[in-house]
Amino acid sequence: MSRISFRKDRLDILFSTLLLLYAVEPVFGDILVIDYLIYGLMAVCAVLMLVFLVKDLIKDARGFISSYTSRSVFWIVDAVICLIGLAVGYAFSSNSGSWWIFLFICFVAVYFLPTPKGTKTT
Repeated sequence: MSRISFRKDRLDILFSTLLLLYAVEPVFGDILVIDYLIYGLMAVCAVLMLVFLVKDLIKDARGFISSYTSRSVFWIVDAVICLIGLAVGYAFSSNSGSWWIFLFICFVAVYFLPTPKGTKTT
């Protein structure tokens, strides 16, 4: 397993953080201050992801696609977050069960797909 560096894996870290915040949001739905804080943090994560994505595209346009088609160790974290989101969704009746099942199937399916030639598996 490879080491995690913030510079290389910053988009994966931000996406996992955004997904986790979305998963636990129904728990804090009754407390308005925390609910607004979670939505604010989700917005910050989304904006940072967009900024880093554009920055990486400008910096290396040719290697942009190949850098995001390589597998990351964060697929496991994202799959676990999907299971947490599914459990929270059913516990709080948030009607998001199908969404979390779909995401979980997508994360697991990506692991079993073959990697394109020329990309590395991390």
